[in-house]
Amino acid sequence: MSMQMLITPKNKYNPKLLKQIKRINNLRGTPKNSYKFDASKYKELELFIYQQRPFVYKPANGIRYFWKESLPTLRYHNPDVQFTVTNVTVENEEDLPKLPLKLQIHGQTEENSSVIDCASKPPHQIFSELIKLTNARKLTEEEIPKLPLRPAKK
Repeated sequence: MSMQMLITPKNKYNPKLLKQIKRINNLRGTPKNSYKFDASKYKELELFIYQQRPFVYKPANGIRYFWKESLPTLRYHNPDVQFTVTNVTVENEEDLPKLPLKLQIHGQTEENSSVIDCASKPPHQIFSELIKLTNARKLTEEEIPKLPLRPAKK
């Protein structure tokens, strides 16, 4: 694909390319939601979620939203930590309260391992508990690379 196809005559990006740039910038996050875990202490974060099928279960909403909103940015900034998402299913409605809605932190040693119970918790509370338990380092604006929304002038 040539550069002429990517940049329009008014020195703007092609709309498809602009949409991809915005998606990447959104994935990289902001200083509010960008944290770096100590890879020498933590090796894996395991998330147990319920997809709301075939039964709707309100206490599972917080962990689902955390998975959709916060997890991609955490994954991007922590390539050395493995992230595992386990979908939990149920056969009948009576099993819903027994769902293991949790975020399990696997440390390099047993003392760094812990579990966050995520049932009936909003996503921001799950996020803040994770940051507090892991002592994650907040990234500054300079550490978060952003792609420009307009091409550089020649």
